[in-house]
Amino acid sequence: MILRALPPYEVIEEIEAFRTKLNIYDSMVSYSEIVVSVSEVVEYSKIEGGQSFKDRIGKAFTESWKNFGEGCQDFAVFLVRAFPVLLILAVVAAVIVIIVLRSSGKRKRKINKSESEKNTDETNDKKN
Repeated sequence: MILRALPPYEVIEEIEAFRTKLNIYDSMVSYSEIVVSVSEVVEYSKIEGGQSFKDRIGKAFTESWKNFGEGCQDFAVFLVRAFPVLLILAVVAAVIVIIVLRSSGKRKRKINKSESEKNTDETNDKKN
């Protein structure tokens, strides 16, 4: 193979020609996005066409207990997560109840005191 030396202007022209071809190919290519979703089967269940009524009832019963157990677990997790909030709400409610009870107790004392003063005034008036 014989290589010949090209003058610099021809090298530049060839480089520009290759760049032009590359730009044309780039404009012809359209980019696409592919989304792949993979999910794991948690519980494999075989679909059977002819299950008897007894089998269906038994399956429903066992699944209902399973769901009940999972529901109890979910409720316990909820209580653990909500415990700080419930504790704060309980403290606030206790403070409000104490304030209301004390204020109603003061009112009752004032009413009882005014009634006792009234009764003593009436008894004094009757004596006179």
